[in-house]
Amino acid sequence: MTVIAFVIALLATPYVGLVIAESYTSVSGTIEFTSVTPAGPPKVAGKSDNRIRIFNIIEDWSGDIEGTGIAKARWIIHNAPLMDNPDAWVNAYAIITFSDVVVLGRSGSLTIKLVLSEAEGAGHWTIMEGTGELANIHGQGFGSIATEPFTYTGMVHFDP
Repeated sequence: MTVIAFVIALLATPYVGLVIAESYTSVSGTIEFTSVTPAGPPKVAGKSDNRIRIFNIIEDWSGDIEGTGIAKARWIIHNAPLMDNPDAWVNAYAIITFSDVVVLGRSGSLTIKLVLSEAEGAGHWTIMEGTGELANIHGQGFGSIATEPFTYTGMVHFDP
């Protein structure tokens, strides 16, 4: 009787979801920019040497995340102008939308947020939402912009 009570108590706890849920899976691959188009002229950031640029970028992701994404990216160029100042560096924030993407064999659409720093040569990406077979995906990881093509690594998880 004690064993039955223990099993019932265990099933009634929120920890059951942890047992049933799939574990996180490592992902990795490369990112290539196929098009970078300015979306307007640069803007001065206050009374500084910094400039803000908005770009439309088409990105090809390959590896465990496979598809072409369209990014709306905001770059903050510190110590601008970039070409004239060797001390210039970029922070970037982008929302990447994939209308047709495959992640570990599952397909759908996906929205990823990417934040990176050229000074550090790396960035962080987070999956914001997915549809289709990717409706219950969660994930995040890191990207390197030290060499081209850029690389990404991370972990993804699918809710049951």
